Amino acid sequence: MFKLQTGEALVETLIVLPVAILLIFIIIQLALIYNAQILVNYAAYSAARAAVVHDNHTLYAKLASTIILSALSKENALLSLVIPTKNGNELSVKVIYPFKPTIPIFKNFLSYIPISATCRMKIEK
Repeated sequence: MFKLQTGEALVETLIVLPVAILLIFIIIQLALIYNAQILVNYAAYSAARAAVVHDNHTLYAKLASTIILSALSKENALLSLVIPTKNGNELSVKVIYPFKPTIPIFKNFLSYIPISATCRMKIEK
């Protein structure tokens, strides 16, 4: 009636488990990238706001974005690129952050992922 099924569950587990673990790592890495994108957007907004309020646009934009991005990584925050451009009465700030993957599997394939955001504000003085 019943056939002897020794070892089938172990073989099935060995086939499914690596795929499931890889899928979990991919989900975690995508969540970390999404978190970094949110912080880069906020850093661009803060940099634009600081550049509009103060006269020295480049210095205050870089300082504001570095402070926000240091929540992700202190050394990468210093490597981030902040480009303020003034066009008439509008100031645009672009922030490019080099995000390094944290999951060891992805470190082998990607050295960094550039995450960028741009924010524009009117200068009202």
